[in-house]
Amino acid sequence: MPWAARNLVARNPIITLTTDFGTNDHFIGTMKGVILSIEPDAQIIDICHSVQAFDVRFDTKDTDRVAAFVKSRYGAPVSETRDNIEIAGKAARQIYKVLWEKGDERAVLVAQPDKRRGTLSVSRGNFDEEIYRVR
Repeated sequence: MPWAARNLVARNPIITLTTDFGTNDHFIGTMKGVILSIEPDAQIIDICHSVQAFDVRFDTKDTDRVAAFVKSRYGAPVSETRDNIEIAGKAARQIYKVLWEKGDERAVLVAQPDKRRGTLSVSRGNFDEEIYRVR
């Protein structure tokens, strides 16, 4: 690659943005300003700013790793249960549920070992305001 082309590639990075910020406030503009203050020649491409907040899914095979992460932040769980749910005419299901509380924050992890997706919800205060949810 000729020197001029290498220099052009290095000087004009392309940065794509996919966020959960929405478009009703200043956060996207602030982020773009920070990016451009670091790399003035950057080309910023907006992909989407309406991703559901913290909609990151985890496979139930990672349940122990997710639980360890939450435990590192909140300490030992308040409760940990494995419940069997039986509905007439359907196969029994096992649900693993762990609850952590720290101050006014509460985290609940729910996973079904026979399913591929688990849920982690964290809330603050009266628990009506959700901080984030990982599915």
